[in-house]
Amino acid sequence: MSQRRSKRPSRDEVAAIKQIRSSAAGKLIWGRAAELEHNQRGELHPDQRKRITRISIFDPWVRLVFGAFLVIFALTNRPTSWQFWLPMAIALLPIGSAINGLLARRRLGRAVVEAIEGTLAEVRPHRSEAVAATLHRERLYMFLLNYDGAGALPRPETPYRFYVVFNVLRPGIVLAIEEVASSQ
Repeated sequence: MSQRRSKRPSRDEVAAIKQIRSSAAGKLIWGRAAELEHNQRGELHPDQRKRITRISIFDPWVRLVFGAFLVIFALTNRPTSWQFWLPMAIALLPIGSAINGLLARRRLGRAVVEAIEGTLAEVRPHRSEAVAATLHRERLYMFLLNYDGAGALPRPETPYRFYVVFNVLRPGIVLAIEEVASSQ
């Protein structure tokens, strides 16, 4: 059984992980320098916002059409028949997912970038075009936002500063990574 969590971290857990230091900026490992300036101020760059919306949850229209098709199909049958209730029940899944995507798009408009320092336990490449990898650290997992011309993925057990957007999707979305000098 996997030990990772899929729910959003609580405020206390995020506060326990946060270790924002006023140290000098490190070497940029992942992301673009122009976007990093916005992230350091706690803002999303417009190009990052566009890349985040390429994650499949933000495109609800296909799911809405499929759910509407199932509802229409169910309405053509008698309400006392299983042929009415089964498609209606199945239609709840894509319609609920589409509503979640619309709400996530709204949360993205209010998103704030947070800086978190620490090391990674594991880096897993992701199959999505919009997400480069899944980063695992301290019982949390985060998506690493992909961009054109991306280099090598970050290495586990190396100290990094992550610029992350929480509370848009369940996992945080890492926008940029800086290498931080180890304190040992």
